[in-house]
Amino acid sequence: MAKRKQRQSYEQITTYEAESLQEAFDFLNQKLFAGKLPDAFIRYETKANSDGFYTSNGFSGRTAKFGKDAITLNSSRFVDRTDKQILAVLGHQMRHHWQEHFGTKPNRHYHDDEWSQGLIEIGLQPSSTGDVGGKITGQRMSQYIIKGGRFEQVCDELIATGWKLNLESAHRPGAAKVKKNDRTKFTCPNCRENFWGKPSSRWICSNDGFVGLPENGIGKSLGSYDTNSSSGRMRHRSPNQCGSVVAPRVRRTSRKLIASYEQQAIKRKPGRPKGSKNKPKQLAA
Repeated sequence: MAKRKQRQSYEQITTYEAESLQEAFDFLNQKLFAGKLPDAFIRYETKANSDGFYTSNGFSGRTAKFGKDAITLNSSRFVDRTDKQILAVLGHQMRHHWQEHFGTKPNRHYHDDEWSQGLIEIGLQPSSTGDVGGKITGQRMSQYIIKGGRFEQVCDELIATGWKLNLESAHRPGAAKVKKNDRTKFTCPNCRENFWGKPSSRWICSNDGFVGLPENGIGKSLGSYDTNSSSGRMRHRSPNQCGSVVAPRVRRTSRKLIASYEQQAIKRKPGRPKGSKNKPKQLAA
């Protein structure tokens, strides 16, 4: 292969990068697939958790009637990777391309034994982890270059001509995410039991019916609910009875919510559950 002519600038970068991709595809096709693979449209795209993917008949002509398969490479995964590692992703997708036209189509893009064995033949090791010891078949698969294998030799030959890729996705650092802790600690002023919730929470202690007050709160003492009253009204106690903990004013709680807390606070008497059908039969007179 003739030495590739180097450009002095990166003007007309679309043409320049497309030429590099097409050249790599043709070279790998000729050396590893005997030139049998049909043409495909190669493009860049950013997609989370994916090095690239293959789309059968992904594009069609706007006026002329033809279809083209697509090979997509994730340019955000080019960062900190060598050209040879990126070519391995291209070889992975070209094996899918071969299976689509000359092999047995798998279900739902599954990486089966036919795809796996073919990848090994061209010098790439399939791996579910992208490293030694991973599974060689599965739904989500990666690969690594077999040391001294066919693929590595072909890549070295291509790179020796001056071939290279020129683009990768620009790094765009986002703002550091600060975890907002909106949980407030509430404490029962009588038994000192703790509860964590939103600042707007209204918590009633299930032990003795006291209203849980925010930690280090400032405001009016709220007292406790009278669990012995059927009306569900609050029975105010003096600060000495409620403790010295005070709280800011909170929203009024509905009677239904108060009643549910009261039911949790009242302990059921030991013995047979209410409504049990297992009652002793009355003795005949």
